[in-house]
Amino acid sequence: MRKAGILLAMLLLASSHRAWCTTIAWTSAHGPYNITADMNVASGDTLEVEAGTVVNGNGFRLRVSGVLRMLGTTSEPVRIDTWVIGAGPGATEAAPFRIEMSHCRMVGGSLYYYSAGPGSISVQDSALIDLGPEIYLWYPVADCIFERNQIINSRITCILGTSGRAVRVFITNNLFYSTRLLGPDTPLIQNSGCYDGSEVLVRYNTFLNTNIPAVGLRPDRANAAMVATDNCWSTVDEWVIQSMVLDRDDDSSFARTIPYHPILAQPHPDTPLFYSRDIDQDGDGLSGYDEFVTYGTDMLKADTDSDGVRDADEVNVYHSDPKKADTDDDGMGDRWGDRPQPEPQ
Repeated sequence: MRKAGILLAMLLLASSHRAWCTTIAWTSAHGPYNITADMNVASGDTLEVEAGTVVNGNGFRLRVSGVLRMLGTTSEPVRIDTWVIGAGPGATEAAPFRIEMSHCRMVGGSLYYYSAGPGSISVQDSALIDLGPEIYLWYPVADCIFERNQIINSRITCILGTSGRAVRVFITNNLFYSTRLLGPDTPLIQNSGCYDGSEVLVRYNTFLNTNIPAVGLRPDRANAAMVATDNCWSTVDEWVIQSMVLDRDDDSSFARTIPYHPILAQPHPDTPLFYSRDIDQDGDGLSGYDEFVTYGTDMLKADTDSDGVRDADEVNVYHSDPKKADTDDDGMGDRWGDRPQPEPQ
């Protein structure tokens, strides 16, 4: 496993003192990357994490003052584990930081949490699982996009508008689900203020939980606002939907109401589907929920790594990695190395 942390941290931190810019690429061929120190992407620099790359963040921080670009594919997502990703100290209004993610699976750690430096983010076709405490868009300087993601046990908060600049946050076609018991005033999507003509547009999402707030404003904030029309609330019961929307209709401490009509009776066709604990789509012995949330395996392929062993058998019987055909890198695939049968001659 690559111990990328110390070497890359020194290289990227040193780049903050250079007049020239550099692009560093992390690839699946040179991974997985095991982070062993806090790191910084300096202003003007770019860190590109390519399709199929695995990054084990180990709870260390990545401070982005330049550009972080993590672009996977449907068949080869970028996998990120417990990495704390936020703004770096070198971003400026003239040279803001930028985070771009597509086809990523990020579990644990945090993303854009209280990133006070000027920047923006785009996340598409990804899975964001157990990110904490929240994704906090703190006065971004450009439009931000969350589109076609599965957002599990994670929430988005934003406050917008700075230096006379109107900024929009597009939260569209995402699936939200939480197994955490959130407080009665802690919605999955919250706005604390929209200044200078900024907007939060929440459309075509599916909210699977009907017992927790889905969208809401921060109380006692005169400029808090949001539009949440054309969403699927997993119910058409008006009283239930109203309980999922925190605004002035609930309490006079909220400055405004949130428009949420019309509603969608069924999920939008471009919004990801959720996989239940009770359904095994590919017949491999693991539920869709366990494959997606717990193991990161392919929910529609019984043998994710094509090594001849079903995913459930790798997890429960042989204790091998269902995403890796040769778990221990001994040159003998899991089919022969971990199963009780003769090895090939």
